[in-house]
Amino acid sequence: VEIKRGGGLALSHNMTGSVGLLLEAAQAAASVPVFDEAVNATVEKERCGRYGLPYTGRVERRRIFYGSLIADDSWHAVLFTALEGYGVYHSAAFVESNRTQMKFPRKLRFPVGSNNLRLLQSGIFGPSTNVTVDYYVNERGWPDQIGREHHQRDLIIQRWKKMGMQINDIGLLADVDETPSRDFLRAVQVCDITQFKQDGPKPCSVPKITTSALVFESAPDCITKRRWAHP
Repeated sequence: VEIKRGGGLALSHNMTGSVGLLLEAAQAAASVPVFDEAVNATVEKERCGRYGLPYTGRVERRRIFYGSLIADDSWHAVLFTALEGYGVYHSAAFVESNRTQMKFPRKLRFPVGSNNLRLLQSGIFGPSTNVTVDYYVNERGWPDQIGREHHQRDLIIQRWKKMGMQINDIGLLADVDETPSRDFLRAVQVCDITQFKQDGPKPCSVPKITTSALVFESAPDCITKRRWAHP
């Protein structure tokens, strides 16, 4: 991938086919203003209603800080997540490890100065979205692979703090191939959500919302009755 002056991207030989189309779509999005940034009371009330949430006239969107581990994820997933959240996220914080969750060594894919990092930070997440990649290197053993995952996600929280996260902001922890719809992201920015309330006897006592989605096997027309706790 080559970065053109002004932030444009030139497709290389390995950015063709469907992933090339996604990258072209990201380029197209980056060439125009974010279309749904302004708060329209009529639109927001209808939007909140789709999720069973009230709209009480909020005129300023909550900031969303996105965070995810990143490794050998397909560019399809990366670009789709970038497109769906284009211009929505205040910042996008990624963490890459030199080992897999099963502790096998792996080569960093987004090191400083790499084309992959340049693409990730080229504006595909939004005109003012600050995209960072921190690196997790820990050669000590852990009782299980989840311990490594938790430590890596701690780096995301630290990065959010450095980005200026405040009490009224939202932190979205996800995997690269898991993303809420843009409509839902816009809803949580303005709707009246109980977990985000800071007044009352127990302000922000349970400020976490776990999203869930339908699960399908093999094809979208084979939906199971099970829901899974991810966007």
